[in-house]
Amino acid sequence: MKIIDVSNWRPDEQYAIFPVGARDKEMIWAPGDKIEGVKANWPYLFKESIDRYPDQFWTEIVAYIVSKHLKVPGLSHYRL
Repeated sequence: MKIIDVSNWRPDEQYAIFPVGARDKEMIWAPGDKIEGVKANWPYLFKESIDRYPDQFWTEIVAYIVSKHLKVPGLSHYRL
C-alpha cells in the first residue's frame, strides 16, 4: 500500500473544517499533480478515527464497498 502525504494539500477556503458529527472533519484539495489513485484538483474529506469507535471506521469501509457494487454514481474514481 502506498502512503500519500497530504500535509501540503491546501485547505478548502470555505469549508476547511466540518464541525458536524462526533468529530471535526477537514476538507483539503488534491494538487494538480498526477498521483496514482487520486483525482487531481479534487476536494477530499478527512476524519480521524477514535479508538473508542472502531466499528464506525469499518462501517464506512463496508458502505464504500457496497456502494461500488451497487454502482452508486460518482464513486467510480475512488479507491481504497
